Amino acid sequence: MLVVSLKNYITNKDTRTHVVVELYETEKSYVEALEILVKKYLHPLKSPENAALLDAFTVDEIFYQVPSILNVHQVFLEQLRRRLEQWDLQQKVGDVFLDVFTKPTVMDTYMSFINNLKKAKETIKLAASSRPAFARFLDAMARDHKGKLSLDNLLIKPVQKFPSYKLLIQRLIKHTGIY
Repeated sequence: MLVVSLKNYITNKDTRTHVVVELYETEKSYVEALEILVKKYLHPLKSPENAALLDAFTVDEIFYQVPSILNVHQVFLEQLRRRLEQWDLQQKVGDVFLDVFTKPTVMDTYMSFINNLKKAKETIKLAASSRPAFARFLDAMARDHKGKLSLDNLLIKPVQKFPSYKLLIQRLIKHTGIY
């Protein structure tokens, strides 16, 4: 609803607003993907009824730092939403980025996730080959999401996120000089 009203506000000459709305929409999509990762994969695999699929240590190894990354982006999305509710042509979003992403814990969380990603993927591959029930769980989840939100596809999203921010910020600067 917020985005629809903002799209009505955008003129063809207002590339800056268009880019910020795109930022909001892509952030919302990213948060939804992380929520699927947590709610459809992590939580079910940690539940007592699925304890036979994987042990808790292995699940934690696969999803290392994912809940923390989700929390960061839920905060960022909410701050973007609030900013867009009060949007005008002089509004900026650079301070929102700085507020959320310059905290040392955020970078530490992302670096820990990235440093663990190869191990997580190897763990998934090994577990899927040695535990047929886990392989069936992964296949069922991939089918439920039409193959687009398989565990591998979801786990790579945090690695792709910051380069996409860079591109959006470059577009803001290119078209307006302010962000």
